[in-house]
Amino acid sequence: MNERKFEYLDRVTSYIKSKEAKRYVEEELHYHLQQEIARLTLDGYSREEAEQKAIEQMGSPDRLGAKLNKLHRPRFDWVLALMVFVISLIGILPLLEIRSDFNIFVVFLPNKIVSLVISLVIILLFMWFPYQKLVKFKWLFFILSFVMMWLILEYGVMINGAPYFVIKGGIVLSSFSVLTILFIAWLSYLGDSEANLLWVFILFGVSVYFFVMVPALSATLMYVTIVGILLWVRFPERRRTFVMMLASFIVVSSTYVFINIDNIERYQLERLLAFINPENYKDNAGYNYLNNKELLSKSGWFGQEGGQIDLVEFHTDFAFVNLTYHYGWLLGGFTILLGLLIAARMLRKLSNIRDPFGRLIILGGVSLYSFQFLYNIMMVLGVVPYIAISLPFISYGLTSTVQYSMIIGLFLSVFRRQNLVRITEDRGASK
Repeated sequence: MNERKFEYLDRVTSYIKSKEAKRYVEEELHYHLQQEIARLTLDGYSREEAEQKAIEQMGSPDRLGAKLNKLHRPRFDWVLALMVFVISLIGILPLLEIRSDFNIFVVFLPNKIVSLVISLVIILLFMWFPYQKLVKFKWLFFILSFVMMWLILEYGVMINGAPYFVIKGGIVLSSFSVLTILFIAWLSYLGDSEANLLWVFILFGVSVYFFVMVPALSATLMYVTIVGILLWVRFPERRRTFVMMLASFIVVSSTYVFINIDNIERYQLERLLAFINPENYKDNAGYNYLNNKELLSKSGWFGQEGGQIDLVEFHTDFAFVNLTYHYGWLLGGFTILLGLLIAARMLRKLSNIRDPFGRLIILGGVSLYSFQFLYNIMMVLGVVPYIAISLPFISYGLTSTVQYSMIIGLFLSVFRRQNLVRITEDRGASK
């Protein structure tokens, strides 16, 4: 009679178009059949009778197969995809306002278009890749990130006060490149049910040491925040320990800064003082705060037509100021709203995700994206101190493009497979 059971399963799964979903459906149906056969056997039925009755209770294989195919078909969040597409197109606009410098225009604009194509490829690759398999590559991601750290520290070239490892072809590795790989590494490691807290402390300590040695303030803040959120979600029973770790990190960092206050570079101290009172440093560190405030105040609803503005980092960290000045607060406000809606969209779908690993990926991705988006907006508005941090989907740069694309791609991968939770996981959860 086993042949009849497997014939039934083959008939049902023949309607399932997705190969990945077919495996999950077959496993789930086989488990339920085995459970029902065991129950009927205890009720006095013979093995053959129990199997026949269990199959009959399942109903028509044709109707069941069609129903399960509809239920388990891969999903795609068209709303999120549309929002990402629109905000990415908005990101081209700041580059259109550098027309007076032809050399910059012919380099930046084509590179931005290439970045958008790369972004699309990365999103599709991560969406199609089964996110559960990331766990298999956890150590590879950590090793890769540590190698990148070593290359930057040992062979890095100082550019604008930060070390970069330059590769032939114009490709550079920075602290944000390392942060991107480490983000995937932590997701992969914490997605493993056997994740060990001892290794968590070791990996976190080594990586934080790198960011401190670079030094990279913005990357350090982002890294500590994101890993903290991931650990808080992954190990709810250890939250008191993590709070103590964070408090210790703050105390040690503050003590180190206080002891070495005389060794702090003058420009670093001026940056802090300029945030507090930019008028006193209007010719150096305070210039950006005052200039951004003036440009945003002149923007109006529809922006200023023509002319170039005196704005450093006009295409990266201060791209929002460039965008708002030339196209107005109507578009600037819409950009902020759209950026927030992208995060809200991902969080809204969280309630539909049953897989703990999938939920961790979404929470981690939203945290990384939201940190950068909100900080950049608050930075250009003068609410928080200036650090080198880009605006997702708007700022120019390949590293940031790769980072945001991976976040969206991973979300779509989880969303696509939200109904494909292994029956073994359901059993474990019900115990």
